[in-house]
Amino acid sequence: MDLSTHLQGPVSKTNALAIKNLVFEQPELMNDLVDIFTGSDYRLCQNAAMAISKIGDEKPELFSPFIPQLIQSLESNPIDAVKRNVVRLLQFHSIPEELQGQLIQHCFDYLLDRQTPVAIRVFAMTIIGNLCMIYPDLKAELTLILKDEMPLASAGFRSRARRILKQIES
Repeated sequence: MDLSTHLQGPVSKTNALAIKNLVFEQPELMNDLVDIFTGSDYRLCQNAAMAISKIGDEKPELFSPFIPQLIQSLESNPIDAVKRNVVRLLQFHSIPEELQGQLIQHCFDYLLDRQTPVAIRVFAMTIIGNLCMIYPDLKAELTLILKDEMPLASAGFRSRARRILKQIES
């Protein structure tokens, strides 16, 4: 089965759900889907992003073997849909210790860059908030950044920032 063929059409919820169901029936297709998603073909990445999101909502455990590849894609893939879906997925996963530093750096970079789309920034702050439980020294830096960004930020950013601040202060 060639997933690329399914991903050539227009982005649609129907197509994303069909790909999700196909992957659930044939889990070996996850390798191909993640390769396409983290690849360099903009159109295929965009189309795969919605299917990735749907799969992540229902079976996030399918992504566990791909965490290193997903984190690497944050460095090499400039497509916002890829970044958004990767950080969205990673906020629900335990990150291997050897990858935590790299992920924290990416997340702080996204959080500090006001040109980064809000969804990416919000998911990044959640990842850092989660990792504050392992690395309490991050709390002070995250608190400072969130309090500094909140007055100028969107309602969604402010809402998540308040939740994260409450989480890390308790």
